[in-house]
Amino acid sequence: MRLRGVRDKVDEATFFLGHMRSEGNNWRQEDPNIFRYYLSAFLNACYSSRAQVKKHFIATLRQSKVAQGKRANSRFLAAEKEWEKVLSPANSEDSDLWGFIGDLRGDEVHDQRTPTVVKEKKIPMGYGEGIPPGYSYFSPPPVQFAAASQARLQGWSQAWHVAAEHHFTIRDQVMPVIGVCERYLDILRRFVAHFEDYCETDIKSSGGGDDGTTR
Repeated sequence: MRLRGVRDKVDEATFFLGHMRSEGNNWRQEDPNIFRYYLSAFLNACYSSRAQVKKHFIATLRQSKVAQGKRANSRFLAAEKEWEKVLSPANSEDSDLWGFIGDLRGDEVHDQRTPTVVKEKKIPMGYGEGIPPGYSYFSPPPVQFAAASQARLQGWSQAWHVAAEHHFTIRDQVMPVIGVCERYLDILRRFVAHFEDYCETDIKSSGGGDDGTTR
């Protein structure tokens, strides 16, 4: 069973992640809040993906007359925990990211905008771009010239732009937001695929097991 509505939300999260990548490499960054806006949209799309998986899972239980009411919700929570247990031994860092990003959206809605640590990222200039007055390129890159004040480097240096790079702090480790979101999105796709198969094979074929267990 393909969960088209869920897949659409995953594609939406992918869309906003693409904008985060572009903004992360935008050294001009006229508005420093734009990256955070895209991050918020990404978190919402990911949350909606997980919420819709739960909705379709419970609907499948009810249509198959496997579980009804609160038992259907309990059955989903049990299946989700079972999936998370399989995830944890394989990669403890993936398990940390799954819980961390899942909690972020709730914190942002009920508390404040997602906090990030901002660091400077150096982006090499294109050939002939941003040459300070009095300097020029004499051959194709890389060419070095005295642009320490512009590149924020000391001494003779290749020319760089400087952009803001956002980071999360996860278990005392500072990790780039984009890298974390890329990995989370990969985990989310596996989560969706798992429950697509689960609804198709385990629930519809069993037609029983209203005890909260999974098969």
